Amino acid sequence: MIAEYKEVKYFDEDGEPSTAMAIAKKHKVSRFKVRDLFSKYSPEKAYQLIGMDQRKLNGQRGVYFDNSGLSISSDELGKLYGVSRSTVQRKYRDNNKDYKLANKALEQYLGK
Repeated sequence: MIAEYKEVKYFDEDGEPSTAMAIAKKHKVSRFKVRDLFSKYSPEKAYQLIGMDQRKLNGQRGVYFDNSGLSISSDELGKLYGVSRSTVQRKYRDNNKDYKLANKALEQYLGK
């Protein structure tokens, strides 16, 4: 089974045949991320996304909002209130994604 990992199915940035493991080591990501990116996107797009945190692209826009009503990611909102992304997500879920109620609940963490 491990022999499968050594199969050349990918190409590096220079167009040379490469393995998922070699690309993963070069970009410091898992071989599974390499495999998934190359299965979903063209090689050019895969290399654009390889160093990015894909959670930023998973539809978080239009879900979380700052107090002025501007769309913001859960990570950015968490930094505003000094909490983790998961705490923001939990408060939004607990308040039926009503940003006014959720942000009010997150205010309790300010200054802690």
